[in-house]
Amino acid sequence: MENGMTPVKIKSISITDIGFVVFLKGEEEDRVLPIFIGPVEAQAISMILLKTASKRPMTHELLYNLLNETEFQVVKVEITEIKNETFYAKLYIQKKRYFLKQTDKSLLVIDSRPSDAIALALKSESPIFVADQLLREHGVIMKNDEKSDLPVDGKVVSDDVISKKANEQLGVYQKMLEDAVREDRFEDAARLRNQIEIMMGKLN
Repeated sequence: MENGMTPVKIKSISITDIGFVVFLKGEEEDRVLPIFIGPVEAQAISMILLKTASKRPMTHELLYNLLNETEFQVVKVEITEIKNETFYAKLYIQKKRYFLKQTDKSLLVIDSRPSDAIALALKSESPIFVADQLLREHGVIMKNDEKSDLPVDGKVVSDDVISKKANEQLGVYQKMLEDAVREDRFEDAARLRNQIEIMMGKLN
């Protein structure tokens, strides 16, 4: 834990009847923080987790390549607050030669959407932190044997909707498969098709 921040990992990405949700969870936390993200961002994050390549650079890949070419790298990402039902994040970048000196003036802090920041952090293998207050006030405890209302980004989503296995990641993978076929990325398409078949087998 660092200055009121908890390190988190992605627990899952789900598709609900009102959009995509990424769930962030600390290693020793019972709560997860659900954040609604757009379909493009959901696809980008899922592709990184699946180690699936895109035919042309996506936004997070462009930013990553740009940072590398200018000798910058991502130090960390922080999801800091929520205002008017919108989550805010900060992206910390620094010149590579100053990487171990995070108090140096070369450290840059840039405002970012959480979805973009998460994708870039995953691509650069950098840590993701969430403000403790966000986990306390907006985090939820998800249990398979319980149903509750989850207040997410100003909306209320039923636990049973979010946790339905039929919706878990399947919509994301199907969209990624369509894109892979359209872009003639046959190896990626085969891997995604296998993943979908495995998921469908688990659901049946």
